[in-house]
Amino acid sequence: MNYENYHLEDFLQDEEFKRWVQNPDTESEIFWKNWLISHPNQRETILKARELLLALDFEATVPDEEDYKEVLLNILKGEASTSMAQKQVGARPNYFANLHTMITRLAGVIIILIATLVVYIQTREQPAPLIQAPVKYITKENPRGQKSQISLPDGTVLWLNSESRLTYPEKFTARQRIVELKGEAFFEVAKEHTRPFVVQMNNLHVVALGTSFNISAFPEDQNVAVSLVSGKVLVKENISTKDLHKPHFEDVVLAPGEKLLYDLQDFSIRKSYYDFKSDIVWKDGTIYFENASFREVKNKLERWFNVKIILKNGVGQQWNYSGEFQRESLDRILQRIGFVEGFEFQQRDHEVTIIYEN
Repeated sequence: MNYENYHLEDFLQDEEFKRWVQNPDTESEIFWKNWLISHPNQRETILKARELLLALDFEATVPDEEDYKEVLLNILKGEASTSMAQKQVGARPNYFANLHTMITRLAGVIIILIATLVVYIQTREQPAPLIQAPVKYITKENPRGQKSQISLPDGTVLWLNSESRLTYPEKFTARQRIVELKGEAFFEVAKEHTRPFVVQMNNLHVVALGTSFNISAFPEDQNVAVSLVSGKVLVKENISTKDLHKPHFEDVVLAPGEKLLYDLQDFSIRKSYYDFKSDIVWKDGTIYFENASFREVKNKLERWFNVKIILKNGVGQQWNYSGEFQRESLDRILQRIGFVEGFEFQQRDHEVTIIYEN
């Protein structure tokens, strides 16, 4: 839906807008908040429309059967009382009494007509509501040692890293495109100005329109990293994970070349510039290290080659390794790293033992 040219009356009649105002949910809150950020010129109009809808938000009261009977009974009582009064006086019919009777009858008829009309409107046969088919979700998951390229229904293309999982609907909704990520992926998002693309993780949401960016969100890593290549993205906390006992951050907008690190331990954020090689080249088959610790090297090689690395006689070794490997074997990579860091290694099936000589 194109809301850019909407006026006040258009918003008041729009079903999606009314649903957000009167029955908001997480999806509609995310959509309209992001839309307001992208269209600040419509902010005043939307707020006025929202206030009007909230002010008019009431339920019509339909008289029940008891109320209906009570109205009829009171009318009949009124007629009976008038007739009795005339008989007791024994005089000729009084003009004012007749007038009172006519007014009473007329009021009763009007009340009955109104009540009948309201009941008819409320109870007339309504068209059967459309039954929406349940949303079908697709999950793509890569084990260790495997990577894949995936095309989404909207034309977005992404590269899914090893030990990573992506879940998305078979068909995106008309308002936004939402996917869930665990692990790492590089996205080239199809541009749609009216339908944001949202990547959900346990802790963060990344919102984009048409852009390319990388997200690394492995559970065992200390940080979630969002690196932007082109366009703009909005990074925000996941609403469902907010906790009063932990610090929060305001929504962050990234520009090309910028990176956001979200610390999973203390929930702090750090925004900086990044080296393209360090964050992006993995999708092209290149392993890149820059001042990497043993833990960083170990985690990346384990995911990349589906192995388990064990350190023997090397407790306390401080690594600060830098190197680049383009489609090289694990044996060749370990040889080069071992030459710099001073270790030998043994490989048996899917287990690698790194040995430091005493």
